Amino acid sequence: LLQEIKLIVHELPDIETEAEAIVCNNTQEYITLTNGLSDNPNLYTYLWSTGATSRTIMVNEAGTYSVTVTNGNGCEKVRTITVTASDEAVIDDVIVTDLTDNNTVTIIATPATEVNTTYQYSIDMPNGPFQTSNFFEDVKPGIHTVYVIDEKGCGIVSKEISVLAIPKFFTPNGDGVNETWNVIGIKSSLYEKSNIYIF
Repeated sequence: LLQEIKLIVHELPDIETEAEAIVCNNTQEYITLTNGLSDNPNLYTYLWSTGATSRTIMVNEAGTYSVTVTNGNGCEKVRTITVTASDEAVIDDVIVTDLTDNNTVTIIATPATEVNTTYQYSIDMPNGPFQTSNFFEDVKPGIHTVYVIDEKGCGIVSKEISVLAIPKFFTPNGDGVNETWNVIGIKSSLYEKSNIYIF
């Protein structure tokens, strides 16, 4: 005996089930985690892993957060958001090799707190372009500013440096060419306890 059975299939909530976000330890600012819905949020209920029942939550700590989104038919789907922490850099040291034909600068930077992040580097250009290498070659003599930016968007730090050059000769003979001698790139605030001896 055949009998017809009518099945009613209710759709699951249409959400993005995986997401990632970044919090910045240096600012401690809150970020908003969303439910991932693309349609009318009033048609659903929400239960976050924090116990909240709102459409969104605000967090400022790294961790894994989830929200169970349930539609009017009782069908539910879970969205998981992995929040990682980043931090601005601390410039520990800037190694300047100057007074050569090829002046180099190496920037040593580490995170201010224990986070897994990477940095990019620039000299004299706070808006970039930035490079992944912390090593710069053929740096012109003078006063420069090095910049270190967090790749995850948690800030930029800077430090003023000096790259020195000493003219190999001067000819004070009144012809207007090479009349004076001075150290290029020197600044009193960077070298206030230095002395120059001429033999």
